[in-house]
Amino acid sequence: MYYTTTPWKGCDIALKAFSIAAKKIPNLRLVAFGSGHDNAFPHLLPEGTEYNKQPTQDQLKEFYSKCDAWLFSSRSEGFGLPILEAMACGTPVIGTPAGAAPELLAGGGGILVKPEDPEDMAKAIEQICQLSDAEWRAMSEIALETVINYTWEDATNLFEAALYTALERQAQLTNKR
Repeated sequence: MYYTTTPWKGCDIALKAFSIAAKKIPNLRLVAFGSGHDNAFPHLLPEGTEYNKQPTQDQLKEFYSKCDAWLFSSRSEGFGLPILEAMACGTPVIGTPAGAAPELLAGGGGILVKPEDPEDMAKAIEQICQLSDAEWRAMSEIALETVINYTWEDATNLFEAALYTALERQAQLTNKR
């Protein structure tokens, strides 16, 4: 998980979910990284957490790749780039419906959970941990295939179209006045 004390990132949800799931799953481990901008933390993470402050891009790949699932617990998000980053490493994502999570996880490359619901996220952690190797690999492949469909060209085309739509709506509102 991405760890920060910024409330809208929902780390409290992910940490509570981990705590619930850890009671049922022996040897469950938490891997987290953060930007290092908050001063108050690694001591707030569960004992045994592997934490990296300000990892390099190569280290990020290692972090995502070593996980059976990536927890995305944001309450609000513009897009949610860590979802794509994890999926690009073949790591299924357990995510709240913030940003692009509903669209990105709809195909089966992860599990969408209820917002503000650590119990639901804990159930998803348990579900992924109980998958057979073949089932997990299938979910991992779906995650990877999902990411392959996202290119910079597609992103810029969609962004440009959204800007034109916003301009058209603004013009319509202005003309109505």
